[in-house]
Amino acid sequence: MKVDLMILIIMAVLCGSAEPQGKSDPGGHGDRGGAAGEVTAAPKNLRLKAVAGGLELYWDPAATAGDPVSGYEIVRSIQMLGGPYERIAKVDGSVHRYVDGTAPLEAIVYYKVRAVAGRTRSPYSNTVAGERPPHLR
Repeated sequence: MKVDLMILIIMAVLCGSAEPQGKSDPGGHGDRGGAAGEVTAAPKNLRLKAVAGGLELYWDPAATAGDPVSGYEIVRSIQMLGGPYERIAKVDGSVHRYVDGTAPLEAIVYYKVRAVAGRTRSPYSNTVAGERPPHLR
């Protein structure tokens, strides 16, 4: 039993599923909810590209068991891969892209996305990083 728990903790650390702290999750405890409508998987294949006006994120939708995905929460950390992360946006469940027009110029920015279905939250997606070049203001 202890070995199984240790393996799960190691997997969570390696997969980057630590909860961000900040506006969306002040205590850093997350909100996983119960089994009904639980989001079963994180959004997949998060990608980033610099575009005119900001950094564009896009991802493959999350799979659910029960309730459909009602939205996606986007979190960002500036200059620090390990955080702290702060929620910068929430988009509708049918949306699979977001442009961060507030990303600072010439700073490395890290992003993760998670799905919301009812009162439950998925684990976070993979982490992506990018820099907003000054010529793409």
